[in-house]
This record gives sequence, C-alpha cells and structure tokens, in this order.
Amino acid sequence: MNNPFTAMQEAIAQSRQLNRAIEQNSYALGYLLRGNLRYCSRRDLVAMKKELADYNMHTGKWKTK
Repeated sequence: MNNPFTAMQEAIAQSRQLNRAIEQNSYALGYLLRGNLRYCSRRDLVAMKKELADYNMHTGKWKTK
C-alpha cells in the first residue's frame, strides 16, 4: 500500500518537472505564436494580454510587484 505522503511528494515532483519543461519551451512556443494569435481562443488571448500588462517593451523588463 502506498504512503499518501510519498504519493503527494511524487505528485509535487512531477508538477515541478512539468513546470520546468513548460518554462524551457515557452521561448519556442512564443516564436510559433507570432503571426498566429488570431487562431488562439479568446480566453487564452485575454490571459496573455493581462500577463503582458506587466511587461515594459521599452526597457525589455518585467515590472516587479
């Protein structure tokens, strides 16, 4: 029988690994999205626009909260 604590630790480790993979592939995905945003869902576009509100394109830096 599996220990629930061990199962939880494994799930967290898998989540962290997935998050690292997403971060590493974001650069490539951003390149692919350029010129193709019209094919994204409205929900995704709204979320991306909210996130980009924290980005200053003049300085190339993200605002600190």
